[in-house]
Amino acid sequence: MVSGEIGAVLQAQSQTGRGRSDGPGWLDAPAAARRSTVWQAMGFVNSALAVPSPDALALLRARAYAEGTSLDELAARVLDRTVPLDDLAPDADSSR
Repeated sequence: MVSGEIGAVLQAQSQTGRGRSDGPGWLDAPAAARRSTVWQAMGFVNSALAVPSPDALALLRARAYAEGTSLDELAARVLDRTVPLDDLAPDADSSR
């Protein structure tokens, strides 16, 4: 019980003291840290398929839904390059 409290205080202190000089404060929030994988995968899709970020996110969500997996899991696989980016293209299914 005491060790949990000490851990929570130390973690909060390290997050507070860390600071981010290159962006807004909300980027340090735990929710932002959890979604960073999705944001990186969106960037991969955005660049590779030349689609806007909202469309990149929609393509990732559609693929995750179709596979019955979470968006976070799919994003990790995109970053690991186990999901070919061409497979996420809007017309990829029509060529099969």
